[in-house]
Amino acid sequence: MKATSSIDRVIGAKVREKRIALGLNVVTLANAIGLSEIQLARIEAGSIRIEAKTMLELCKRLHVRPHYFFDGWEIALHKQHSPGKNDAVSNAHTLSGR
Repeated sequence: MKATSSIDRVIGAKVREKRIALGLNVVTLANAIGLSEIQLARIEAGSIRIEAKTMLELCKRLHVRPHYFFDGWEIALHKQHSPGKNDAVSNAHTLSGR
């Protein structure tokens, strides 16, 4: 099994966020995309990587395009690696390209 990275956690969080926003539970979405609830829960936790086929199924069921999962990931990654009182300054630097 390949190791996951920060981007896997960001993508997983976006899957969970969108699933909840649409009022879907883990079982319903997992069944709709052909995964077990455990597999979907692990994707949402960022502990396993999403296969391309699974991402396309998620896009269909969550009514998003693939870029949805990647939009703003640099900012989300930055927040994961530098929590604390300087978040506003760090985020401003990330947004401005510094």
